[in-house]
Amino acid sequence: LSQPEQDLACLLGMFAVAPIPWYLVENCFCEVDPEELEDVRDNGLINRSLLKRVGQETYQLHQIIQEYFRVKLRLYSDEGQTLKEIFCKILVKIAKNIDEFTSMIRTGRNPDKFEPISKVIPHLEAVANQWIEILIEDDLIWPFTGVGTFYLSRSEYELALYWFQKCLQITQ
Repeated sequence: LSQPEQDLACLLGMFAVAPIPWYLVENCFCEVDPEELEDVRDNGLINRSLLKRVGQETYQLHQIIQEYFRVKLRLYSDEGQTLKEIFCKILVKIAKNIDEFTSMIRTGRNPDKFEPISKVIPHLEAVANQWIEILIEDDLIWPFTGVGTFYLSRSEYELALYWFQKCLQITQ
């Protein structure tokens, strides 16, 4: 794989084994032209059967391939650390705004937002479970509280409690 293909593959390895909304990837590579990034995705990963399109603007890695890319990411030096920091920063930014989206859903103002937010939750859980050592102290709580708030908005109280308690445990 070329260097841009390796960078994209390693970033994709950080996501959960779940469908990945492409806009999350684009946000992580905001300095790269979106068309170039799509070429890297299509020609470098999809054409080699490393990445699969599972919906409109949604992609997924096979679990074994995802784990391979995570191993490769750990072998990266500075570039790998930068990818990890960018990935976590983007997802923390989304987590900070989950309460706003869920309040719109509760009041019925914009129920369409629920589906896109639900696609981000597995990846926020991945940050909370796999990448918390990358987060700076001020951002540590956000993946946990974002996921907990999401489940609370869906009246899934046991799951919400789990994430809020996990947040408390980690921060203590």
